Amino acid sequence: MAYRVQSELYERYLDEQLAWPAEWRSAAVNSEYMASLTAEELRLLGQEINAVAERWWAHGRAAQEAGDTEGREHVALQFFGFPFRA
Repeated sequence: MAYRVQSELYERYLDEQLAWPAEWRSAAVNSEYMASLTAEELRLLGQEINAVAERWWAHGRAAQEAGDTEGREHVALQFFGFPFRA
C-alpha cells in the first residue's frame, strides 16, 4: 500500500472517529517512538513487529473462516522504521 493511501486512510479515520463507537475509539492506537538503533537492531525490530502483526492477521482470518464475524472491522496497521539525522 502506497504511503499516500495509508495517510489518507488514517486522515479519514481521524475525520470520522467520532462516528465510531467508544470501544473502537479507545482501542485505536497511534504511537511514535524515536530510538537509537544500529541497522541490525532495526532489522530485528522490524522482524519482531512483522511476526506479531502476522500472528494477529492469521488470528483474524481464522476467526472469520470459522464464522466469527460479529464486531470485526478492517484494521489498518502501519509501521515505519527508517534512519534520519537530526
